[in-house]
Amino acid sequence: MSETYQLWLTIAVGIGALALLIQAICILGVYSKFKEVQERFNAFLPKAEATLANAEKTLNESRQQIHQATTRATELISKGTELIEKGNGVVQTAQAQLVKVNGFVDDTTRRAKVQLDNVEGLLDYSVNRVKHSVGMVNDTVTWPVREMNAVASGLRAAAGAFFHKRRRGSGDNESEPANNHHETISR
Repeated sequence: MSETYQLWLTIAVGIGALALLIQAICILGVYSKFKEVQERFNAFLPKAEATLANAEKTLNESRQQIHQATTRATELISKGTELIEKGNGVVQTAQAQLVKVNGFVDDTTRRAKVQLDNVEGLLDYSVNRVKHSVGMVNDTVTWPVREMNAVASGLRAAAGAFFHKRRRGSGDNESEPANNHHETISR
């Protein structure tokens, strides 16, 4: 073999050996880093286990609390639904009662108006009848009184004329009978 070939082969083997050496150094570096990480992990592991145990305990407590809260919320929703249903029933009953009361008030108002109209008509009729009766009584009573007054006035006038003629015949002056006539009329 030739020397060049041998030299190239030696250089290739040297490069291969150098590559293996570099690879071994890298593996040693990775191993040392792995050991560091393992030591850190081993130091962290008890803390992580404690934290995990606390988290698991907290998670269980949270589950219980969530279950209790969910149960309580379900009960409250059920009671709230019952209250709403009862409230709706009360509102419906109140509305029905209000409709009945409103109908009663409307009916009573209508009847009261009818009765007031009847009373007003009866009062108008009664007032007219009283006016008519008073008019008839007035005519019945005052007509004879007027007649009697007229008769009395006629009798006075006749008596005055009769007595006046007598006085003239006895020689009285003429001014006196005129005065007597006025007195008779004014009485």
